[in-house]
Amino acid sequence: GMAPNLPLLATCPVAACFPNLLLWLSHCLPPKIWRRTGTFEGSSYWLNKSPCGMLCASVTQFFIYGACYITNRLIIVPMFGFSTIGIFLLLFYNLLLFMASLSHYRTMTTDPGAVPRKAEPLPRDSNKFKRIGRPLPKCRRTGVYKPPRAHFDRQIQRNVVRMDHHCPWVNNCVGLGNQKLFLLFLLYISLSCWLSLGLVLTLFVRCGQSSSRMALKIMAKSGMPRAPRHTELATQEMLEVCKLTTQSPHVTILYALLTFEALMFGLFTICMLCDQVGSIVSDQTKIDRLQKKTFRKANPFFQNLAEVMGDAEYCSEWLWPSKPCWRDWETLYGYTLPGEEREKEIQKKNEIEKEEGSDVSIKANIVNFEDKKVQSNSAIELGKLGVEHDV
Repeated sequence: GMAPNLPLLATCPVAACFPNLLLWLSHCLPPKIWRRTGTFEGSSYWLNKSPCGMLCASVTQFFIYGACYITNRLIIVPMFGFSTIGIFLLLFYNLLLFMASLSHYRTMTTDPGAVPRKAEPLPRDSNKFKRIGRPLPKCRRTGVYKPPRAHFDRQIQRNVVRMDHHCPWVNNCVGLGNQKLFLLFLLYISLSCWLSLGLVLTLFVRCGQSSSRMALKIMAKSGMPRAPRHTELATQEMLEVCKLTTQSPHVTILYALLTFEALMFGLFTICMLCDQVGSIVSDQTKIDRLQKKTFRKANPFFQNLAEVMGDAEYCSEWLWPSKPCWRDWETLYGYTLPGEEREKEIQKKNEIEKEEGSDVSIKANIVNFEDKKVQSNSAIELGKLGVEHDV
């Protein structure tokens, strides 16, 4: 009975490694893309090329797809089949893991808020430093202007606005530019882990119930009342699933790995998620808390959350792992860019947010038109008053 299950144990790591292979081949195979990939300024594709970081990111994706294979192949399909609840669980569980994998990938490949070399202080900050007679703050390592709440990350060798920490599991620094994606990664991983644990517990509870019913069936042969026919059939089907669990050591190993993985990552991600929510509530990053920095503004939680998740017409858009965009990004990032560089940055952000950016431009044109209309009417009225005065 052990030989047929050997392919089952071997196909699990294969199924978990295949998406990883596609992920890295898309970045590494074309030499032109790989040369333009990095964390340096001007890179076309953002990715930290640290070997240890890429290994940790690969392990994370491996665990995601490994859990997907074990849960679908050995729990949901054998226990529920393709019934209504079975199809619902397949769709919901795989949607959670897909969103977790996509959020992880987007967190890894999104600029966390690195400060460019041509960054300049906002006019209000520049005037403040001139008024008190202090020079502009610059990074000691790079010589670049250092906006408020920006910190240097040694792993990517860049200053990052609102840097929280460097996470090896996403192979990137977590800052203002990708904190939304990191939050979604933690949320979807946590939900999928607790759902996996619930399914494993349901499997073992139903196996225990089926064993008890089978014992009652045996006792019924000695004169006790029999169970209904449909109950006996369901019990026999469930016992077949339980035999696969108890009689195959390979399947038992996969169940044990899934339980350990779900429990470990479930606790870890829920703790990290609570820490991130606490940072949003207090408007302090982890570095701010370590340095005991506090800020005078006391915004409500929803406003602080909007600063992290980005401007969106509907809050439901926050659940999709897209790069956040802000209309007033200069105020949030704490710096501006000179001339053409600023126009390029605005054009890049408008391309990411096409629909929302077009709505904003339409509204701005309407406001400008109304202003011009009011100004022309005022000029006409002044002209009439001047004529009456001359007469």
